[in-house]
Amino acid sequence: GDALVTRRLLAQAQEAAAASRKASGVTRQIKKRQKSLSFPKVTGNKNHPLQQIFTDMEVLFESEDVLVLSKPSGVLMHPVKSTPNKGRASVTLADALMKVYGEDGLSQISEFPGIVHRLDKGTSGILFIAKSDLAHALLASLFFKRKVQKRYQALVPSCPVDEKGEEVDCGTIDAKVDGLPAQSSWRVLEKFPGSGKSTSASLIEVSPMQGRKHQVRAHLSVLGCPLLLDPIYKASSKSRAGVNERNSVHNYIDQLAKAWDDDRFFLHSSSYMVPEFVLKPLERSENAELCTESHLFEAARPAWFEEVLSTLRKN
Repeated sequence: GDALVTRRLLAQAQEAAAASRKASGVTRQIKKRQKSLSFPKVTGNKNHPLQQIFTDMEVLFESEDVLVLSKPSGVLMHPVKSTPNKGRASVTLADALMKVYGEDGLSQISEFPGIVHRLDKGTSGILFIAKSDLAHALLASLFFKRKVQKRYQALVPSCPVDEKGEEVDCGTIDAKVDGLPAQSSWRVLEKFPGSGKSTSASLIEVSPMQGRKHQVRAHLSVLGCPLLLDPIYKASSKSRAGVNERNSVHNYIDQLAKAWDDDRFFLHSSSYMVPEFVLKPLERSENAELCTESHLFEAARPAWFEEVLSTLRKN
């Protein structure tokens, strides 16, 4: 049953963590955190040391093994030579994590300690950080085996339409991303009226079934509703004609972007559903046997995102 599956996942993660440490020449056991860095489990902690570096960051949960936070837009995950971190201090999330936790307080499996998965610089929202090698291996396994349900919210121009040109409110996208199979489901959460009966912009929720790089952004392009302020993905040539035509929403957003100057765009990682045993002490294998429930994490949209939505509602 579910308990057997979770126990198997944990056992596999333990083996993967041990193999990774051996391959890197590290023979120590799972690291023990310093007491000064052992924060209590929290929801919405407002006094976390990371918030001294990123004041608009929200910490959703923390245990000995896992940190769940809501990343602000414009924050780069880790140093990238080709991408200057304009608009904010030069510190990246990886830099901030090292400053707060040090090497001994983060997993060492990936190139950048603690980093299990990534959000684009311009994307805000939920992100999981591994504080132990075991947590890292387990989270990576859960992502790979699609045991984590993810939802994103995106603001796009216009609204998806069918072959007849009529607006539709939900659907699925099956289109390769970087040559790999990828599927996403989507639904319209809110429409913002334009001139006449047309829709000037839509707030869309997207649930990617995989974790391909830029999957949500690429699929929105295929849908014919590219993300507002996305510097890479435009409307697909197969999407409806005229979707690239500019309207009042484009002009309004362009004016805002001139003031922001930090590479943000309208994509927010709004919710993650994960197996609850990930949030319990992982060195106690009985937790996997006793806990087969899931836990839902939700992160509110950034204040600037909300302000734009409020303005669109009034117009």
